[in-house]
Amino acid sequence: MLQQVGGIHSGCAVSSLCWLIYTVYVLFVNHPLNHPVVLAFGVITTLTISTSILSAIPAIRERHHNVFEHHHRFAGWAGLAFVWILVVTSELQDTKNPGHFSDSGRALVVAQEFWFALIITILIFTPWTTVRKVPVEITIVSLISSLGLHEHAVDFCNSLRLE
Repeated sequence: MLQQVGGIHSGCAVSSLCWLIYTVYVLFVNHPLNHPVVLAFGVITTLTISTSILSAIPAIRERHHNVFEHHHRFAGWAGLAFVWILVVTSELQDTKNPGHFSDSGRALVVAQEFWFALIITILIFTPWTTVRKVPVEITIVSLISSLGLHEHAVDFCNSLRLE
């Protein structure tokens, strides 16, 4: 079942990286209006998310699984935190007074990026709260593969179903 969710996970990651690259590009095109902290977190966030995605490439993941696990988890959670820092700092910039920040929460709540980051966060936490443990019997099929079986069938995207 997690393999089925994995395809969704990968697609969302690549789409998010594309959005992030475009956002950072726009920030740098308008760099006189943007605070250096915003520009720095744009680059840091892009590099962190890229590291997480690159570590999940099947060839890397299969040959260096522990490296994948460490990079993907650390860079993934750090990337989520950096996305929030980037969204908050970029949206709370005072455009009338470059280099300063506004304390208006309204500017943040009406921003598309805020809602995008919120949905990303909810989607990342959903499997952590809905996937359940089931007993699995592992059978060795060959030297390089194994088969995990459990007693009942799991529906497609069962972890995402709301009841």
